[in-house]
Amino acid sequence: NETTLQSTEDKCIKKVCCGRNPFTNGLDDMPDEYTAIFQRSKGSSFIGWENPDTFFTEAQRSRICHEMLAKATYGSDTTKIGIERLLGNKTYDAAFPLHSGPHIAEPGTRAENERSALYREWGAWGAWYKDQPLDHIRTYFGEKIAIYFAWLVYYTHMLFLPSAVGLLIFIIGVLVAYTGGTGTAKELCTLADLEGAKFDCNVTSALDGRLACRDVLMCPLCSTNCDYWLLSSGCEANRAGSIFDNGATVFFACFMALWATFFLEFWKRRQSEIAFDWDLTDFEEEEERPRAEFEVKLKHKKKRPNPVTGIDEPYQDSHHYYSKIMAALSVVLFFVFMVIGVLFSIIIYRLAVGELLFK
Repeated sequence: NETTLQSTEDKCIKKVCCGRNPFTNGLDDMPDEYTAIFQRSKGSSFIGWENPDTFFTEAQRSRICHEMLAKATYGSDTTKIGIERLLGNKTYDAAFPLHSGPHIAEPGTRAENERSALYREWGAWGAWYKDQPLDHIRTYFGEKIAIYFAWLVYYTHMLFLPSAVGLLIFIIGVLVAYTGGTGTAKELCTLADLEGAKFDCNVTSALDGRLACRDVLMCPLCSTNCDYWLLSSGCEANRAGSIFDNGATVFFACFMALWATFFLEFWKRRQSEIAFDWDLTDFEEEEERPRAEFEVKLKHKKKRPNPVTGIDEPYQDSHHYYSKIMAALSVVLFFVFMVIGVLFSIIIYRLAVGELLFK
């Protein structure tokens, strides 16, 4: 499995690099703990609940702040709800969470924070060769960004094999091209040794006074200011083309087709492992909440359990619900009938014009 492969890879690298793995980042591994949806009434059951400053991760705190801003009302009008509306009407240019502390801080000092640790071991140019600290990225930026970098790591690792095969195919192509060649390149580069290529040796041209014996003298490429040229002069161009156009490239094309299929299937497996490890398997069912604007508008309405998740949510009564459905349906039907009317009008117009022209 993935853990066994990583352990074996780490042991091999340590043997080569004198007992240490230079690709390992300096961040501590995140503890593997059970997780559950947070409920304030059961706060004592969660680890670290006694310290509210560090209980929620940076990503969770950002989502909580965004949820509060999305539900906040402004003005007396009940439709003026949420930061998204303020961004839409250009009251604010942008809204985004701030970083926690400076990005440069000495390790072990009071100023060190999650951002500075990530920058030192992951974001700095000098850390380009180190492993991706996916758990720390998830803690600071959230699951979506962490999964993106997990895919990027997996994609880069999977590219090692096609890169090696591609380099081998390229070397084979160079060797084949410059040790005889194939197809047209072989014929052009060995043209002087072919039998039957006998021409009048008295035919000369401006090609440095050379004769066209045992070669094919080609006609000029244009009608004026163009000289005769030898067919063998295209040897180098065709030889260079045969480096990438030979039998080995056909094998490489088939190999890449199989590699792409295996990559997708293996990534699905890796994605499932990450989702299980980060408790994201039922994320959509458990964490997907009603729109903040919708929830605020109906905060004075009674609630009922969601038939899918079983969580109490505000809902509209049948009168308001079906009235909005009918309003939307009427608009759609109006435009549908308008399009049909325009089509019939065009057909009738063309028939009328045709009748007048051929009468």
